[in-house]
Amino acid sequence: MYSNANFTLLAEIAERVSGKSLNELARERIFSPLGMTQTCFKDRYWQMIPNRAESYKAFGSEYVHAVLNYGTYGATSLNTTATDFMKWMENLKTPVICNKETLSLMLSCPTLLNGSTSHYAGGILVNDPQMYNGRPFLMHDGADAAFRSTSVRLTEEDLDIIIFSNTETVSLGSAVNKIVDIVLGVETSQAVAEEVPEFYRAEFDEVDAEGLYFTHGESAIIVEVTKQGDQLYMQGE
Repeated sequence: MYSNANFTLLAEIAERVSGKSLNELARERIFSPLGMTQTCFKDRYWQMIPNRAESYKAFGSEYVHAVLNYGTYGATSLNTTATDFMKWMENLKTPVICNKETLSLMLSCPTLLNGSTSHYAGGILVNDPQMYNGRPFLMHDGADAAFRSTSVRLTEEDLDIIIFSNTETVSLGSAVNKIVDIVLGVETSQAVAEEVPEFYRAEFDEVDAEGLYFTHGESAIIVEVTKQGDQLYMQGE
């Protein structure tokens, strides 16, 4: 399963075993060997990063600063550029900082207790037949504050697509589908990069809060809000 907590713990383990900060260790073992000169972990909330894009939410007719609400790292706080991240993506094809056996383990899809195969491998989504018209792929996306990111590698076409955004106004999944179709010269009904509609802005009323909620985009997240006594609860899938 996807788990931020596991990656935060992994960062702590890496620091204790190496005796170095995660940033130092990653620079030594990952960033420098791959030539990722514009990449670092922000491991101190007061750390200044040159040329860093801030995060902005659409609020009515203007944009406002969307602030990250925590200062952890490992599962988050990686600051990079699309150009630098392309170098990391290249490592998935031609490994420099690890061997092919490590990549094979990372990309192995586990068999679940019910006998089905999970498409979530070692921190990366692999070959879900419902995505990209059944083409073999590796991908992951992420969101925090108003930052949005997605990285996709179509393995048979040797095509890497990376989109980073500091707003939440465009569905990156739709944009990736459109790019795939343009590059490969095909047309599908899914290839529409639609803007996210204005959020519901009426005064919040707890009486009407219970129910099912869906996020916008192809990979919809479903949550259920229930009320017990005077307390609201939200539960994901």
